[in-house]
Amino acid sequence: MTIKGTLPKPQFSAEKAVSLPNVTVSASEPILIKFHNSSPVKPIHHSVDNACVLFFDIVNFTALNGKYDDAKVLDCLKNPLFAQFEILIKEHGVEKVKEIGDGCMIIATSNDNNAASLCCRIIDLAFAMQQEVNALQQKLIADKTFGDYSLTARIGISFGPCEKIITPGGIGGVGKTDYMGSNVNFASRMESSCKPGNIHVSQSVFSAVEKFYFFESAQVDIKGIGPITAYHVKGPNPLADEQRLSFKAEVAQKRRMSTELDAAEKEELKRTLSLPNF
Repeated sequence: MTIKGTLPKPQFSAEKAVSLPNVTVSASEPILIKFHNSSPVKPIHHSVDNACVLFFDIVNFTALNGKYDDAKVLDCLKNPLFAQFEILIKEHGVEKVKEIGDGCMIIATSNDNNAASLCCRIIDLAFAMQQEVNALQQKLIADKTFGDYSLTARIGISFGPCEKIITPGGIGGVGKTDYMGSNVNFASRMESSCKPGNIHVSQSVFSAVEKFYFFESAQVDIKGIGPITAYHVKGPNPLADEQRLSFKAEVAQKRRMSTELDAAEKEELKRTLSLPNF
């Protein structure tokens, strides 16, 4: 049976509106919500007892940008390099906090007294990152992508407490996580005082992993602090390889367990809800 006819259109008046303390909904518009006197979202602070912080920076990247097209620099240098970094970050069980122009900040945290594990994973990551830089440099030279430009990078690392800052994203927004504190600032200073191609660490990192690597000490003048002893990491100590590599193995095992657990939970959810494959 077919019913022909026209349904009456609802009549809205521009004068009709619903007002609440913080919200106004106008009936004359499809959806119109206005917020009054809404307070800004306050960040959430968490104290982190143990944090190993890494700062990475490409040397002379700004000069390269001034000489070549930005898109070419991104496509041939930064994007492929940072794509490899994402893989390494997962392998070492650490977190990329943010990208800062041609650099980035990476962190490994724990509230357990596990300084050696955190610092070893970050230092091993730093060596892997420098290897990726060197590999890309060889390709750029072979292809003569940027003439005689030599791709090098500085890495600085520090260990200690810091504050984790979580800024909620609001309704439908994406939140942001950052870390602050003197330990974070010190890691940045380690990077800026580092020679190109090297890995510079603080006294706190050296104390945590002295037996796992070979170091070379140096006196450096840190802005706002003065002269201090810092350490250039020359390479891993083979006599401590087994224990050092066990830290990364533990991370890999936890990641496998987490993946297996996620898959099991997904299957259980499908069975419970009688859902098709998804």
